[in-house]
Formats: sequence, structure tokens, C-alpha cells
Amino acid sequence: YLLTSSNNTLTSNTGTSNSSYAVYLYDSNNNKLYNQTAINYLTGTNSYGIAFRNANNTIIQDCINISGRNGDVLYIASPSTNNTFINCSYRITGTNETVLARGNLIRKWYYRANVTDNSSNPVANANILAWNVSGGLEINQTTAGNGFTSITTITEYVNTGGTRVYYSNYTINASKTGYETVTNASYNVTTYTNNLNHKFKFSTTNVSQTDT
Repeated sequence: YLLTSSNNTLTSNTGTSNSSYAVYLYDSNNNKLYNQTAINYLTGTNSYGIAFRNANNTIIQDCINISGRNGDVLYIASPSTNNTFINCSYRITGTNETVLARGNLIRKWYYRANVTDNSSNPVANANILAWNVSGGLEINQTTAGNGFTSITTITEYVNTGGTRVYYSNYTINASKTGYETVTNASYNVTTYTNNLNHKFKFSTTNVSQTDT
């Protein structure tokens, strides 16, 4: 339970409960929770994994388990904004992800591109650009000597007041002088979630792209 407590970092924290919330952030901002477990075993109503009340700018990353019998993530009373879940699997159907009016929640996953030539050699200094469905540029990275970009994040959706706006399908380009640009115009984050090996193959005349 974080009450008027900001700028904390909790790593490998476990919250389990037989009352309302396994983890509760109240009037607390700019907190980071890594490898979080939040399990509520309460039988009956008001059993939630993690709850926010006027809690803003939270990063919840690499979750272990976020779950409750009535829902996994709950916004209550005062609005909470800009809380981001990165690489966190939990349920979203029904009341499992409840965001109140004037509040918002961001869901992201890991992404890394892998660029090779038509002989399967890694291509360094290739530029990877990813635009979301609204045309916003989300990723701008360059491959290293091993053909991989660094690991970054890509947005699946933003839930504002209970309405999810999905950012897919993305258009992702791989380009480098001397090669024909490779374009994937239908990259769906919900389908792939984490993808650390999004493959692009360069050729001066023929191009191909696959997802793994």
C-alpha cells in the first residue's frame, strides 16, 4: 500500500491479499514496480490485483502475476493517468481492466528488429521506423553490427475512461542506402505482444519480411 508516497522503485515485490486489493497506489506518483506480483484471493466482491486512486505516472514492468477474483486492474474514485504496463499479461475482458472517466492506462510490449541481407548476413546501420495506425512515429532505431536494434517498447493500446484505442496496425520500414526499403504495413502488436526478432531481409532487387 503506497499512500502519498512518490518516486519509489520496487523490484520483485509481492503483494497478496484476502481483502480488497493486493497492491494499492493512493495519492502516489512517479513510482516504478518491476517484476511485480499482485494476487488477491478474496472470495466475493471487490477482489482486485492492483488498484490506482489518484496515482499517476506509474511504470509497472515485467509482471509476474496480476490477478484478482473480480478483476486484475482497477481505477477507483479519483482519476489516475499515465500509468504504463510494459510486458505485463493480465485479463482485459469484462471488469478485469477498469479505467474510470478522465483516467488512462497505457499497455506496451517489447520490440526488436533484426535485419539481414539476402545471404543472411547481419546488416548494420539500417534504419527502422514504426508508425502507428494514426501515423504517429513510435520507433526510430538503427541496427548494430549484429543486425539487431536495441530492445525498445511498442504501444498496444491506450485505455481512456474505459475505451481502448489500439495503435495497430503499425507500418514498419527497414531502410539503408544501397538496398530496397522493406515495408511491413500490417504489424499487429496484439498478435505478437513481445517480439525480439522481427526479421527484415534486404536485397538490392528483391525484399521479404517475416514475423517470429
